[in-house]
Amino acid sequence: MGGLLAGRLGRAPAFAEPMQLQREWVGVVGDLIKKQRESLEVQFSAGLGNIEKAFHLAEAQNPEELRTKTVELWQKTFDCLRQTYEAQARDFQAAMGKYAELITQGLPDLKGTAKDKQPV
Repeated sequence: MGGLLAGRLGRAPAFAEPMQLQREWVGVVGDLIKKQRESLEVQFSAGLGNIEKAFHLAEAQNPEELRTKTVELWQKTFDCLRQTYEAQARDFQAAMGKYAELITQGLPDLKGTAKDKQPV
């Protein structure tokens, strides 16, 4: 069927080669999972460092120093969370862009077929 459609449309549509699409998508998902793992490792080590710093808060000499160190720790923690979220959102958008590219890559150019059907 793929050969028949390829002859009529000029190229085989994307669904004519599902195994190729599946292989490429597995690669995209594999890369996404690898980036996710690396991101989690960074987040985990930052979390351990923040826990360590939280235990050192008890060493503050006065309330002002405690407040300053607490605010600093809070800001670093939320900055780390923001960076992690942004990286995950960026990676997800890239994966969805690649998925859309894989799906549409084999579809014929429909603009050319509309011109052929216009009456003379």
